[in-house]
Amino acid sequence: MLLLFSGLLGAIIATLLSVLYHHISEQKKVRSDVLMEIVSYFDEIYRHLIDMHSYKDHEYMDKKSALHPDEYRMISRELTKLLISAKPATKLVIAYGEGNLMGTFNELKAIFHEVSSALRNSKRDNWESESERINILFSERIEPLRTTLQRSLLNELSTTMIVKETFKRFI
Repeated sequence: MLLLFSGLLGAIIATLLSVLYHHISEQKKVRSDVLMEIVSYFDEIYRHLIDMHSYKDHEYMDKKSALHPDEYRMISRELTKLLISAKPATKLVIAYGEGNLMGTFNELKAIFHEVSSALRNSKRDNWESESERINILFSERIEPLRTTLQRSLLNELSTTMIVKETFKRFI
């Protein structure tokens, strides 16, 4: 009887460990996919803003721009699509939950909105001050937030963090 009980207990423990291992593996896969998508999403926004800034700088400083006005408009439309998309935020919440990561994501996205508006609303007569303000936003706010978000996403990808969160849900 004792042998049967210990065999049953061993089977239950093995099953629970197997389920936990599978859950951790799946969470790591989902989180790493979301991490790459979030990083790519913000990289694309960043690149579009840099292209728009360069275009405006060349236009307003009477230099030849590498971009054609039609390319600028296409980049601007693509940027709008990215900035209004809810898909990355939704994936972030599904994979990581609502918390500090979501706050950092929203803050970074809001600053990107601010830069986008500044670029779109700038004119030749206010370009120097707007360009300087935009450069400051990139160096003092966007770069640190991008780094913080990426590090936080990577930290949350660790097995330890996934196990802690898993046990918090059950307790």
